[in-house]
Amino acid sequence: MLFALGNQIIGIVSEVDVLDGNGNPIRSELMEPETAEHTVWKQNCLLEVQLSAMPGRVEDVTATTTTTKQVAWAFFPADSDSSGITQSNVLRLVETLPSGVTIADLPDGVTITTMPTGVVVKDYDVRGNGVTEVDKFGVPDYVFCMCEAQGG
Repeated sequence: MLFALGNQIIGIVSEVDVLDGNGNPIRSELMEPETAEHTVWKQNCLLEVQLSAMPGRVEDVTATTTTTKQVAWAFFPADSDSSGITQSNVLRLVETLPSGVTIADLPDGVTITTMPTGVVVKDYDVRGNGVTEVDKFGVPDYVFCMCEAQGG
């Protein structure tokens, strides 16, 4: 990569099975596997909200419902974590990171309600699998995907 894509921190959130002491998935009474959040935090990312989806802009209006949404492109340095982004992931953008708090303070499995004091995040649902772009020599350069935050 010639230059950094951006200076944002984005978490790639996925659901993973909770395992017992023998490595088997723990199941509920309905035999559904229990899951927990697994977050991989990435630096030097960029989340670019598209102009037509700026906050407050009404995208879909019906007689009974008005929905606003923020459509964005997310860009990541190419690696094994970012190249595996699928529609089952959620992207967790760190909007505010107080002085003295680093990416190391954002441990795996942190949810919005248990973030360190002062950290503000916003979740975006992935709307298309990640695509790896390559340079002219065929070397992976960056990964991008489309995502969306729902509101209102």
